[in-house]
Amino acid sequence: MSKFKKCDDLYRNYLKFKRGPQCELCGKSENALSFPLSIFHILSKGSHPRLRYAEENTLLSCWTKGESRACHNIWHGAGHGAWYDRRRDEIKKRICELRDARDWDDLNTTLLQAEKYQDRITKIKLEGLCYYYKQEYEKLRSHNV
Repeated sequence: MSKFKKCDDLYRNYLKFKRGPQCELCGKSENALSFPLSIFHILSKGSHPRLRYAEENTLLSCWTKGESRACHNIWHGAGHGAWYDRRRDEIKKRICELRDARDWDDLNTTLLQAEKYQDRITKIKLEGLCYYYKQEYEKLRSHNV
């Protein structure tokens, strides 16, 4: 198991309660999907690990193995042709709308600037993030019951 799995799961639950249990890119409800929503990183967590848990860099999106029409899969290159190209452009536009960015370059500049102020995710920081997201999730859940 990845050292991040526990915190990723807590973060996803926190985001679902805070933003709602639907794909932020296409609006499909998690209940209508045959798989859980995933955490979508605008700037990849591989290239930008300090932004892994930055809310301005993350969205909830539909994703699954083998489903080339799920938003997360489309973004990462699943499928080829005019329909997929149009859909990737729509996703990019939707991301800019959600982040109040003028355009894609503006959003990238903003996120790269934010990255400068994020700490490296050490084992201690990861434990602190897990604790924080667990507490925040519980607070949100208790207010919605």
